Amino acid sequence: MRIGVDIDGVLNDVETFEIDYASKFYIVYKGKHLHNPRGDGNSMIFEGNAIGQIGESFVKRVFHENNIPIKDENKEIIHDEYDIISNGKKIEIKTARKGMKNNTFQFNGINPIYNHNYIILIGLTTDKIYYKIISGKSYYDHKKKSQYLDVNGKLKKLVAMNPGNSVNYKLTLNLRDLIEINYFVDELKQIFGTNASYIR
Repeated sequence: MRIGVDIDGVLNDVETFEIDYASKFYIVYKGKHLHNPRGDGNSMIFEGNAIGQIGESFVKRVFHENNIPIKDENKEIIHDEYDIISNGKKIEIKTARKGMKNNTFQFNGINPIYNHNYIILIGLTTDKIYYKIISGKSYYDHKKKSQYLDVNGKLKKLVAMNPGNSVNYKLTLNLRDLIEINYFVDELKQIFGTNASYIR
């Protein structure tokens, strides 16, 4: 495998992921090369929606290369109620970079009224990839008039991306809320594999 994946299918090198995979994807879909304007050898800079497309396509490829069931894997990137279906489960994929001045990730474009079963969150830093798989079920607090998602057993508030916007929300998570990517494939197989061991 390429894209920073070792012989066991474990992701281990975000720089190789960016160079071998993300840049090629960006050239195909955007017609331009990625570049690092800092010129310091650190993580390349992606435009906001390019990050989302890269993360979505990357997760689809991980499903495919590890023989995890996936429906419509060869379709172009879609932006609908869900991004992929695996064993009847609807999955939304969100990708974010770590903030420059803090250890947080802002996952944009979450719509709490959508009926997906899971959300796969991919967090990128300059040297590592992190992830979290959470339930797509949202919770509405009528008293506070706020939407929430369950992350690690705690309700995290969804914040409207723009004032008055009732369909586009952002979820901000700390680095400690996410998991290093080494466990990603194993968890995908547990949840979505042919012999999935549990259902959320």
